[in-house]
Amino acid sequence: MKNLSTSEAQGVSTSLNAQPDATSSSASTRQTLDPVALFQGYDSFMSTPRAQALTGTSGSSGVSGQLSYMVCTSIEQISNALNISASVSASCGFGSMDAKSDFLNKLDVTNTSVHVVVYASAVTSAIEYLGAALSITPPDTASEFFMVYGDSFVSALNRGGEYYAVYSFQSSSIDEQTTVTAELAANGIGAEGSISTGLQVSLNNAYSSITTAKSFVQNMSGSTTTYPDISEVVAFALGFASTVTPDGVVTLSYSTSSYLRVPGFPSTLTDDFLKIDTNVESFVNTPGNPGWSGLYANTYALANSVAAVQEIYSTYAYTGDTALTQNGQLVQADLQTLTTLFNSLEYNPTQTVTVPTLNSSGWQAPTLNISLGTTALSAGNGDQTYTDVSTNNVYLKTTISCLSLMGDEVLDSIAITYATGNATTTVFHGGGGGSGPSVLNMSEGDRITGITTLYGNVINQITFTTTGSSTTFTWPPNPRGCDYAGSWTEAGSTRLLGFSGSCGDYVDRMNVIAVTFSPATFGPA
Repeated sequence: MKNLSTSEAQGVSTSLNAQPDATSSSASTRQTLDPVALFQGYDSFMSTPRAQALTGTSGSSGVSGQLSYMVCTSIEQISNALNISASVSASCGFGSMDAKSDFLNKLDVTNTSVHVVVYASAVTSAIEYLGAALSITPPDTASEFFMVYGDSFVSALNRGGEYYAVYSFQSSSIDEQTTVTAELAANGIGAEGSISTGLQVSLNNAYSSITTAKSFVQNMSGSTTTYPDISEVVAFALGFASTVTPDGVVTLSYSTSSYLRVPGFPSTLTDDFLKIDTNVESFVNTPGNPGWSGLYANTYALANSVAAVQEIYSTYAYTGDTALTQNGQLVQADLQTLTTLFNSLEYNPTQTVTVPTLNSSGWQAPTLNISLGTTALSAGNGDQTYTDVSTNNVYLKTTISCLSLMGDEVLDSIAITYATGNATTTVFHGGGGGSGPSVLNMSEGDRITGITTLYGNVINQITFTTTGSSTTFTWPPNPRGCDYAGSWTEAGSTRLLGFSGSCGDYVDRMNVIAVTFSPATFGPA
């Protein structure tokens, strides 16, 4: 018996789904049915309902609601935590499945990311079949039967409401992933467990202290109540059952069983249906047996890992890693190979399958190779030292979006706005005097490619060269005389990341912190 599940319908088709070729002549025999019903047919390869071929009797299964959390490092684990169908087409399950699968895909799961899933469900009805019999005249062949009625039928069905929230941490390597899970454990968040009030404090502390790129998302069905704040997730989950309304319930989970379990199933179809069952068992992703769909999920996560590195490269206009591009194309080719295999099963389910060897078999997630270097632009020594950025900011894709300068004869102050995603942080260095501000707003994609300074004990004047329409930006315009000059120029695969230095009433010292890229470690050993 296969355990699967669903969530609220929104009609979303996502990239995990291996859809059949719409031009196939068999497509006209397909039906998309909703809502889910006991005894309804089911296609395991597409995770979609088919026409009903059975009638029978049913009774209560005694299934109750769930309150749990799980620390996940794979699509398989997240699918289990969210009660999503284990097949590769988890993005296209029964009726209301699409919303939950779309939610999963938006998490951007990679081979190195960590996700803490908080899950609450309230079951309002739980039934299972007690006996079944064919209610139709079966087609002549197993393949024809499969085309209309699928390979199995819904044998248990749970309905109600559910709430799920995910704290995501985008680690950059396996080592960093291990560090994140260790920090979660240090905050009292083990691999999995039941939900209690103390969990919220642990989640708050971990989310605050872990410095990788992170995000928080949540969703629910069966309730119209307002979503909680990130700091109130656990309390909301504990009280979620009381908010579920009868008219809002959805299918939470279901189980399927092979037609071969039905008494009186035609013996003329049995041999070929055994072949179908063999392929289904090889296909479906179950604990301890990833199956072909699990292989797809792992390859999909690998493709996400490649995309994450490529996004960093794009942020800093680094184009020197052609091997990552080429190997990433091989990963995409592997996804297409598996999709082709799954589509062939859809239209020839009794075939004996030879799983192709994948280009990316055994590959680990790409490891970004970067180093930070510092270049002094001046030599003063202010009372207050600062370091705006670190290696972690590269993984966060931090860029400079605005500079605001004050000064007359010297540079009194500089305010630097760093952008990370949709969030910005402005840091201020220097005193409160001087004329201005003189402001340089950076357009998206622009970057600073050169900096020159004139300085003595403090910086008298600074000039920025950019890739934007305003190629140079200087302040103050009429500095006092000085004896020294400093400079930094972008070269090769080195890009400006941010600044360090010291200040007091003026900007005494500035250092460029630059990141140098080398090709990522990725691909065949």
